[in-house]
Amino acid sequence: MQIQNEQLEILSKENKTEECKELKRKYSIAKDEIDKLRKEINDKDSIIQALKARLNKNSSNSSKPSSTDGFKKVIHNCREKTGRKVGGQKNHKGTTLNKKEPTKIVDKKIEKCECGGKVENNSEYESKQIIDIEIKVNVIEERVYEGKCCKCGKKQGMNLFETTKEVLRGKTIEFLPI
Repeated sequence: MQIQNEQLEILSKENKTEECKELKRKYSIAKDEIDKLRKEINDKDSIIQALKARLNKNSSNSSKPSSTDGFKKVIHNCREKTGRKVGGQKNHKGTTLNKKEPTKIVDKKIEKCECGGKVENNSEYESKQIIDIEIKVNVIEERVYEGKCCKCGKKQGMNLFETTKEVLRGKTIEFLPI
């Protein structure tokens, strides 16, 4: 019987060793799995942080255009309402351009009448100025001389301009205040 007990003890020790090896193997697999899941969680956390940072950006704290801001709370101005309409008010003195000394004069003399006759121009003219700049201010005065048709006697030249303004801005400085 003693031989059997010794054999049983040996078998028991072998089983425990096998069980211990099996537990160590399972522990190692579980530890590897835990490490893998921790790394995955850390990766996802960093992605979440990057996305949150991107969501929190707008045109005031990044180079994004304001059109991508979406609908945000509008900041209203704190001026008191006066009850007046928007824009220029009645009895407000406006400003206009004044004539200047021309740097160039372009004479536009009418040569032919509508009827086909020759026009003799006299010294009377109507003028407008086009103010434009190159590197210096150019004031071009256009003069339309009044004349009379030799054939039909009809007056020519006055009121030929498309505008009643005496001074205009040129193409180069249309948008600048003078």
